[in-house]
Amino acid sequence: MSKYRAWVQDEVSSINNLKIAEMEQRVNIIRERIKDRYDMDVPTEMVVDDEPDDLEMRIERINRSIESIGPINMAVQQEYEDEQTRLETLMEQRVDLITSEDNLRETIQKIDRVARKKFQETFDHIKLNFSNLFSLEKRTKV
Repeated sequence: MSKYRAWVQDEVSSINNLKIAEMEQRVNIIRERIKDRYDMDVPTEMVVDDEPDDLEMRIERINRSIESIGPINMAVQQEYEDEQTRLETLMEQRVDLITSEDNLRETIQKIDRVARKKFQETFDHIKLNFSNLFSLEKRTKV
C-alpha cells in the first residue's frame, strides 16, 4: 500500500507540476500581450484578492468599454502640437498686423495734417494774389 501511496503522490505531484507550468505559460503569454499592446511590464509580485469569475467579468466590461470608445488616433498629440504652433504664429501675425495698422493710421493722419496745412497755405497765397490782382484792376479803372 505504501508503494501505491507513493505512486499516487508522484502522480498528483506531476499533475500539479503540469498545472503550475501551464499556468506559468498562460501568465507569460498574458504578460507578453500586455507588453505588446500597452508597452508596459506587469509587476512580478502582484497580489489579487478577487475571485477569477469577478475578474473575468471586470475584464469583459473593460473590453466592451474600450471597444465602444473606438479606434484611438495616436497622432493626435503631434497634431495638437502642430496646431498649437500654428496658433502661436497666427497670434504673432495678428499682433504685427495690429501694430502695422496703428502705424499706418498714424502716418495717414500726419499726411492729412501736412496736406491740410499745405492746402491752407496755398489757398491763402492764392487769396492774397487774387486780392492784389483785383485791387490793381480797381485802381487802373479809376
